[in-house]
Amino acid sequence: PCCSRFERRILSIVHALVGTVICASAGVIPKFWNTYLGHIGPAAVMFIISELERFPGPNTVVTQGWTAILGGLGYISYDLIFSGCHLDMHCESLREQQHIAINTFLVCIGIDMVVHRSRYSAAMIGAGFALFVGLHPQPNPMGLLIHRACAAMLIVYAAARLCSRFDVCSRSLYYASYLFFYGQNGFMMIFDKRIDDTAYVLYVLCLATLMQTLTELIDYACR
Repeated sequence: PCCSRFERRILSIVHALVGTVICASAGVIPKFWNTYLGHIGPAAVMFIISELERFPGPNTVVTQGWTAILGGLGYISYDLIFSGCHLDMHCESLREQQHIAINTFLVCIGIDMVVHRSRYSAAMIGAGFALFVGLHPQPNPMGLLIHRACAAMLIVYAAARLCSRFDVCSRSLYYASYLFFYGQNGFMMIFDKRIDDTAYVLYVLCLATLMQTLTELIDYACR
């Protein structure tokens, strides 16, 4: 790419800003503020790891490992300290344990990636998160569909990571981050029965593709 690292980071932040504006416009925030925070964090981790897959180097796995560690610890800290549940994993339902478990898993895998620099460990991020996303209870069929589409992308990432297909890794994880972010409960409750489930998932993929194309055009246009 022609853009510097700083410019590329600015372009990356634009994705989060656009998503936040869409959330505000649709009425997701502030009404569903908690689920917004619960989705933008993991989506950001997936997005950062996908960016690191674009131009892999000798320290890519280590950087991804630290990203997983910090992301997992950040989510656990929020869940245990700021969410109101603290150490009570039954304050909402038993599924709260899934949130703690998947982020503990990310921390453990991240540590292993930093220590061993293993492709298998990197692939386990995709496989483990796919298991969580695909089986996590959802409020309606639209939520189930978009989360399973996200899980499918994560499985593609895991398989591609084992084969060192970094181009596939980057794109599949990028799409997974979009599907996960726009699969938050706020959107599911607002658009349920108003937009066809399959159409909604395709609209999200269209948005992801347009944003990716625009980002790459700007990236390569920088001199």
